[in-house]
Amino acid sequence: MIIRTISVICLLICSSSSLAFQQRTAYINHSGVMASVGVVNLNKQVAADNFVEDSATYWKLGWEQQKNSWLLGLGISGYLYNDQAEFTQLTESLIGDTKEETSKANAFNVYVESGYNFRVDKRLNLAFLVGYEHAIKSDRSIDSCDDCYAQDIEINAGVYAHPRATYAWSRNWYSSLGYNAYFDDDIKNSLYLTVGTHF
Repeated sequence: MIIRTISVICLLICSSSSLAFQQRTAYINHSGVMASVGVVNLNKQVAADNFVEDSATYWKLGWEQQKNSWLLGLGISGYLYNDQAEFTQLTESLIGDTKEETSKANAFNVYVESGYNFRVDKRLNLAFLVGYEHAIKSDRSIDSCDDCYAQDIEINAGVYAHPRATYAWSRNWYSSLGYNAYFDDDIKNSLYLTVGTHF
């Protein structure tokens, strides 16, 4: 009877340990998608040279994978500049309608980043990543007009350090507060909120 009781206890302990390991592994090995919005602060002189204000709206859409404590992320991002030199131009649609359109100043980027995640407790995580953000397009132009006038806005992001704090609302959903400190002189930093989900 004693041997049988000990065997049952051992079996329960092993089963609990196995389940806990599986849950922990499922938590730290995952991938997911995220969306972010915030503000990016530009070098004042660079912004003035390009006739935009020295702060802009910042957005990101990305994918991220975590394996054990290591993170790898990539995606797209952009700046919605506050333009000080917008222009108007008369445009013509495919059916011949003419309309005066106003330019918008935007940047479209791609980024990749990697780093390490520190699990503080069940819900709170702190991470530090290093990334690179490259401008695919940065200009002042008329949307959806191939033949319209456009001006390049020469503001580049480059390498950045990215600390962040993440709070898990549930097993699959989380939000985070992130900060990018850029090493290039064109951009100083960005601060943004993120909402994401794990698969």
